Amino acid sequence: GDMDGRSVVDAVIGRGLWFDGINDHIALGDVDLSGTYTMSAWVKADTLGSPQRFIWKRNAYTLWYDIGGPGGIRCEHHSGIDWRGIAQDSGFAPPMTAGSWYFLCGTYDGDRIRLYINGELASETRTIAAAPQNNAEPLFFSRINEYVHGSMDEIRLETVARSAAWIRLRYLTEKPSSNA
Repeated sequence: GDMDGRSVVDAVIGRGLWFDGINDHIALGDVDLSGTYTMSAWVKADTLGSPQRFIWKRNAYTLWYDIGGPGGIRCEHHSGIDWRGIAQDSGFAPPMTAGSWYFLCGTYDGDRIRLYINGELASETRTIAAAPQNNAEPLFFSRINEYVHGSMDEIRLETVARSAAWIRLRYLTEKPSSNA
């Protein structure tokens, strides 16, 4: 997109990135999360009138906000046949409010996808036997045609499913009111 120095803003931990909701995105190349994973980011949406893909790899995995269908925050991966995750395999897609920071974290441990919001388990799927597939598509922060309108900070992708205790501790030590 047209990201420049004005896109660097105060965020949860120092400086983060602001996305204009029109064309701002970051493409990172091929990132492989074809086994267990943890995807996380601090997100503050300015508006929520359209879908917003915080983390997206085409036909592989995503952490996003959906306004259609069940609506809400979702974590999903593509099994090679179809999308699996919050909404498709039970689970509740929690709502989000514009203007507030959220620590979003999605994990897949080889059995279930779990969605954590602000360090707490918010939703989980039933057992999913199919792991995510990998492909040569680039990884995006703010997907084309479903751009983020707001700020993101501390975006992380890991090839391990972090525990609930680890996620909670990360949230507690990073949250704006933390004294850690």
